[in-house]
Amino acid sequence: MGSINVNQKVCATCQYWSGSRELSSKNVIHYDGKGTCTASRSGFKGKETRGLQHCGHWFKWVAIK
Repeated sequence: MGSINVNQKVCATCQYWSGSRELSSKNVIHYDGKGTCTASRSGFKGKETRGLQHCGHWFKWVAIK
Protein backbone atom coordinates (compact mmCIF):
# COMPACT_ATOMS: atom_id res chain seq x y z
CA MET A 1 0.00 0.00 0.00
CA GLY A 2 1.18 3.52 -0.76
CA SER A 3 0.23 7.10 -0.02
CA ILE A 4 0.19 10.13 -2.29
CA ASN A 5 -0.82 13.79 -2.13
CA VAL A 6 -4.09 14.54 -3.97
CA ASN A 7 -2.35 17.19 -6.10
CA GLN A 8 -0.13 14.72 -7.94
CA LYS A 9 -1.33 13.73 -11.42
CA VAL A 10 -0.82 9.96 -11.25
CA CYS A 11 -3.06 6.91 -11.59
CA ALA A 12 -3.96 6.82 -7.88
CA THR A 13 -5.56 10.30 -8.19
CA CYS A 14 -7.21 9.65 -11.57
CA GLN A 15 -10.92 9.07 -12.14
CA TYR A 16 -10.09 6.38 -14.70
CA TRP A 17 -8.10 4.16 -12.33
CA SER A 18 -9.93 1.22 -10.76
CA GLY A 19 -7.42 0.41 -8.02
CA SER A 20 -8.43 0.23 -4.37
CA ARG A 21 -7.91 3.60 -2.68
CA GLU A 22 -9.17 5.78 0.13
CA LEU A 23 -9.09 9.56 0.55
CA SER A 24 -7.96 10.69 4.00
CA SER A 25 -8.97 13.94 5.66
CA LYS A 26 -5.45 15.31 5.17
CA ASN A 27 -5.52 15.48 1.33
CA VAL A 28 -3.73 12.16 1.07
CA ILE A 29 -4.84 9.09 -0.86
CA HIS A 30 -3.92 5.66 0.47
CA TYR A 31 -3.94 3.12 -2.34
CA ASP A 32 -3.12 -0.49 -3.09
CA GLY A 33 -0.20 -0.95 -5.44
CA LYS A 34 -2.02 -1.75 -8.70
CA GLY A 35 -5.29 -1.21 -10.52
CA THR A 36 -6.69 -1.17 -14.05
CA CYS A 37 -6.88 1.85 -16.35
CA THR A 38 -10.35 2.54 -17.77
CA ALA A 39 -9.58 5.71 -19.79
CA SER A 40 -11.06 5.06 -23.22
CA ARG A 41 -8.35 6.99 -25.11
CA SER A 42 -5.32 5.89 -23.08
CA GLY A 43 -2.79 3.38 -24.36
CA PHE A 44 -3.06 1.80 -20.90
CA LYS A 45 -6.81 1.10 -21.21
CA GLY A 46 -7.59 -2.33 -19.80
CA LYS A 47 -4.06 -2.78 -18.53
CA GLU A 48 -2.84 -3.11 -14.98
CA THR A 49 -1.02 0.03 -13.83
CA ARG A 50 0.72 1.09 -10.63
CA GLY A 51 -0.66 3.95 -8.56
CA LEU A 52 2.33 6.16 -9.35
CA GLN A 53 2.16 5.80 -13.14
CA HIS A 54 0.81 8.65 -15.25
CA CYS A 55 -0.34 9.39 -18.79
CA GLY A 56 -1.80 12.24 -20.84
CA HIS A 57 -5.42 11.22 -20.16
CA TRP A 58 -5.45 11.94 -16.41
CA PHE A 59 -8.74 13.29 -15.01
CA LYS A 60 -9.06 14.22 -11.32
CA TRP A 61 -10.81 11.56 -9.23
CA VAL A 62 -14.31 12.88 -8.34
CA ALA A 63 -13.77 12.08 -4.63
CA ILE A 64 -11.11 14.83 -4.50
CA LYS A 65 -12.69 18.19 -3.76
